[in-house]
Amino acid sequence: MRYFFTFFFFILSSATQAQDSYDQLISKYDRLRNLEKYDSALLVAKQLNSMALQNETDTSLMYAVSLRYLGICYMFIQKSDSAIYYINISLKILEQQKRNIHPDYASGLNNLGNLFRKMGDYKSAEKYYKQSLEIRRNTLGESHPDYAKSLNNLGVLFKEIMGDYKSAEKYYKQSLEIIKKTLGESDILYAKSLNNLGVLFKEMGDYKSAEKYY
Repeated sequence: MRYFFTFFFFILSSATQAQDSYDQLISKYDRLRNLEKYDSALLVAKQLNSMALQNETDTSLMYAVSLRYLGICYMFIQKSDSAIYYINISLKILEQQKRNIHPDYASGLNNLGNLFRKMGDYKSAEKYYKQSLEIRRNTLGESHPDYAKSLNNLGVLFKEIMGDYKSAEKYYKQSLEIIKKTLGESDILYAKSLNNLGVLFKEMGDYKSAEKYY
């Protein structure tokens, strides 16, 4: 019995260490991405992928998410084919895990929206953004910051690409209200949302409204 408990605690300790190492790599990845050091972030994403494969197997949530991280880095270093490949593989694994109504699945769809927007395929971008928005509504709720980010992405698409200022205004204002309620008026995302509306009204020629939001 004593040997059983010794073995059990050894396994538990190893799993905890692996989780800690994984979490540390995610923090490093996020920091490098925020600094726009995408080549370095890509190396960390590869480490995450190897660690997830070794400790969690290729059918785990960690592994699926690590593939999405790879895809994001390839998107930023303008390797679109690789980005599409890794994000789609991530989504396929999540589907196999029956996680197609899951926040991580929504994030993958949102990443595809960003990617196709950069590639100039605005129809596909809109489709993925709206799919992501719907899943985030169902899983996170309409008061979650990620739902607000999806609304903002649609605002950007309709304003900058499609020239549909009316739709852009609707999405921007919905996003602004959610951020105000959830994160507060001192959050940087709230300031960015105000600025987005300022730019929008300036381009529409409504300088009075633009001034207010600026």
